[in-house]
Amino acid sequence: MLKSFEPCKTKQLALNAIFKEHICSTLKMPQEWNKIEPVFNRMTQLRDSFDWKTLTQTEHFKSPIMRTIQDNMETYIRFAILLSKRFVFVPKASNTVKNFKPDWLMAWSQEKINSSSMIFEICNFLFNYIILNFNQAALWLNEKQGIEQYKNALQKIQYVTFPLN
Repeated sequence: MLKSFEPCKTKQLALNAIFKEHICSTLKMPQEWNKIEPVFNRMTQLRDSFDWKTLTQTEHFKSPIMRTIQDNMETYIRFAILLSKRFVFVPKASNTVKNFKPDWLMAWSQEKINSSSMIFEICNFLFNYIILNFNQAALWLNEKQGIEQYKNALQKIQYVTFPLN
């Protein structure tokens, strides 16, 4: 059996509630919330949908669910990058996003880290994105079942290098 690498893990986080409070109370713009609420609901739904154990279960590597997980991770990362450019996540700033403090269990040390930085959130999702694709590529290379498998593995390795550029 092929050993797969472990992703970083986190718990669910009510992003919609955190940003509603921030936009309505801190920024004092409650009239804007209804316009952007669907985006934060979608982002919360995406983030909470990830089953980190699935990323390492080789029996799922060839199933369509992995493509869905990959697509959802890409979408969430895009949302997170947008938020990192539009909102302040520095703890001591007066207009910082309060209560944004996801805790991540690091894959390599089993240490739990809390951070109010959206960049830290993005880095952990990129790490997990790399792990997802690397694990799939390793499985397909290990099976040695022909050209199509090698092409699939090469495509997954290309996905691994995307965040590293």
